Amino acid sequence: MRAPFWRDKTVLVTGGTGMIGAHVAKRLLEAGARVTVATRTGRSAIWDDLLAHAPIDRRQGDLRDAAFARACTAGQEVVFHFASRIAGLAYNQCHAGEMMTYNAILDLQVLDAAASNGVGSFFYPSGALVYDEAAVAPVGERASTSGAPLWACRGAAWAKRAVETAIGFMTEQVGMSAVIARFANIYGPGDDFGTERAHLLGNLIRCIVHDERPEIWGDGTQLRSFLYVDDAVEAALRVVECAPGSHPINIGGQTEYAVRDIVSMLLDISGKPLHPLFHSDRPVGLKRKLLDNTKLRDLTAFEESTSLRTGLETTYHWYVSQCRRTVR
Repeated sequence: MRAPFWRDKTVLVTGGTGMIGAHVAKRLLEAGARVTVATRTGRSAIWDDLLAHAPIDRRQGDLRDAAFARACTAGQEVVFHFASRIAGLAYNQCHAGEMMTYNAILDLQVLDAAASNGVGSFFYPSGALVYDEAAVAPVGERASTSGAPLWACRGAAWAKRAVETAIGFMTEQVGMSAVIARFANIYGPGDDFGTERAHLLGNLIRCIVHDERPEIWGDGTQLRSFLYVDDAVEAALRVVECAPGSHPINIGGQTEYAVRDIVSMLLDISGKPLHPLFHSDRPVGLKRKLLDNTKLRDLTAFEESTSLRTGLETTYHWYVSQCRRTVR
């Protein structure tokens, strides 16, 4: 991150009370930017930890509403659009229509507002889910995004694909600079730990903290790579500084772990004598999910700096602290 680049810039962060959005807003404030946050929920635990007393222009409303989206994007030089409906595999599988329509309407409304207001740079967090299910890992940006995506996440995948296409058209039409970042498995303090929409790590941590046996879908040999939120934010800020245009760029962790080994690591961190439950009848997703970060490294010299063990320890203890606050 180059702090002088951000000094006195007007920057809107949508979804600013979410995990990535709150961390982005904090880093921008530290770099001297003038930050506005747009959020539907108003507050969150990670907001209270990072930004409760920060000098931020905070606006609450629904960005699917055209008037609110126009008001929030007016006068902004950069927009980081992190507002989204995000959920884990099980929720995605059962709510494909909702995941597509909600996210597509939201994203297109914000994109249109930003373009209409002459925003100079638009950051869009797409995801690895846009790639075809048959894509061979490590997946590079040239891999197909027009075939069948992972079926369980089909609604969210097609929403992201549609918005990526719209961004390309909009940048051609109005000359706005745009960054399409294809994230994969970002985690950290502020993640979703709820029973309905949490991803893998959020579900595992919640179960272990509450003395429940963690669940593994399938045999646990499926491979995953994760990127800690601080590293993801650093990568996001760097690609905006480099202004690579509307071509997509991968942002993901580069070390793979079997799911069963991740569970063992979390149990070791917790010190609890729990044994995982295996469910052979549940969807396991891709057998391997790894993005090729070559383009990101070549463009920004980015390298992740947080090991999975360190990131999991921080995230686990953050969630424990939130549970203790709730009890009080």
